[in-house]
Amino acid sequence: MPKKFLLLLLVVGLVASSAVGVFAQSPVDKFRELQKQIDDLSGKLRETQNKATTLTNQITYMDNQIRLTSLKMQDTTEKVIKMQNEIEILSERIGVLERSLTDITSLLIDRVVATYKNAQIPAGLAMLSSNGFSELISKAKYLHLVQSHDKKILFEVQSTKSDFESQKQLLEEKKVELDLLKEKLEAQQIDLDKQKQDKQSLLTITKSDEKKYQELLAKAKSEQNAIEIAMKTAITSLKDGTPVDEGKEIAFMGNSGAPSCSTGAHLHFEFTQDGARRNPADLLKNRDLVWDNSPDGSFGFGGNWNWPMEGTIRITQGYGMTYFARTGFYGGGPHTGLDMVASNTVIKSPKSGTLYKGATNCGGSTMKWVAVDHGGGKMTWYFHVQ
Repeated sequence: MPKKFLLLLLVVGLVASSAVGVFAQSPVDKFRELQKQIDDLSGKLRETQNKATTLTNQITYMDNQIRLTSLKMQDTTEKVIKMQNEIEILSERIGVLERSLTDITSLLIDRVVATYKNAQIPAGLAMLSSNGFSELISKAKYLHLVQSHDKKILFEVQSTKSDFESQKQLLEEKKVELDLLKEKLEAQQIDLDKQKQDKQSLLTITKSDEKKYQELLAKAKSEQNAIEIAMKTAITSLKDGTPVDEGKEIAFMGNSGAPSCSTGAHLHFEFTQDGARRNPADLLKNRDLVWDNSPDGSFGFGGNWNWPMEGTIRITQGYGMTYFARTGFYGGGPHTGLDMVASNTVIKSPKSGTLYKGATNCGGSTMKWVAVDHGGGKMTWYFHVQ
C-alpha cells in the first residue's frame, strides 16, 4: 500500500475521532450527565417546597416536577436502547455458538464412528493387514493421536455447550430487564401526562389568580386542621353515645364550616380502623356514580357496606394523593376521606353501632360532625353535616 494512502487514512481517522469527541458522548458520559441533571433538579424541588406557598411557587414546583420526570424518562429510554443493543449482540453471539456447536458435534459424531470402526479390527487381522511391525506401530500411534484429538473435540463440545447455555440464560435475564424498563417508561409517561394535566387544571381553577389560590388553600387547610382536631379529641372524649341500627338516619348532608372551610354542601366521609385512616372505597360496595373529580376520574370500590347516602351520588374527591393533594392543598399529604354530594341529603349508618355527635371550630366557622363506632376498632366519620 502506498505511503501517501496510509498517511491519508491516518489523517481521516484522527479527524473522525476528534469529531466524535466533540459532537457525541459516550453512553457512560451521557448517563452521568443525565443523573447530574436529575440530582440538581431534585434539589431545586426540595428548595421550592421549603418556600412560602404561593401560586407562583407551586407552578414553579410543578414545572420542575415535569422537567424531572422528562429527564427520568430520557434516562430510562437510554437504558432501554442500551439493553436492546446488548440483547441484539447476545442474540448474534448465541447464533454463532449454536452453529459452532452443531459443526463440532457433527465432527465428533464422525470421529466416534471412525474410531468405533477401527476398534472392531482384531489385533491379528491388523498385523496381517500391516506391512511389517513398524507399520503396525505407526498405525497404533496414529490411532492414539486420533483418540486424543477426539477427546479435544469432546471438550470443545462441552465447553461450547456450557457457554451456549450461559449466554441463553443471560439473554433471558436481559429480556426480563428490558420488559421492566419498558414498564417503568410507560409509568413515567403516565406520571408526566398527569403532572402536565395537574398544572393546567390548577391554572384553570385559580384562573392564574394568586388571591383565588390563597382562598382555596386557606379553606383546604382549615378543613384539614378542623377534622384532625375533631377526630383526636373525639377518640379520647366520646361519651353519651346512642345505639343506632344499620340503615338508620344519623344526620343530613350540609355545609357547616362555611365559608371558612367548605365550598358547598357535601359530605366528607372517613373510615378509621384502630384509629388509623383507611380508604373508604375499600369499605363500600360498587354502585352507579357520577364522577365530578376531574382530572382524577373514576376508581373502584371493594367492600360490601352500604353507602351512607342514597339517590344520585356525585363524587367530588377521592381518598389519597388526589389532584388537590398533589397540588399542595393539604401540605403535601393525602386527602383523608371521600367527598360526595347526593340528591337525597339523608345520611344513614352503613352498619349498626354507637352514634356520637360533635362540632369543632373551623377557621372562625363551626363545622358539625357525627361518628359511628361499629365495634372491632371500626369507626365511620361524617363531616360538614347540618
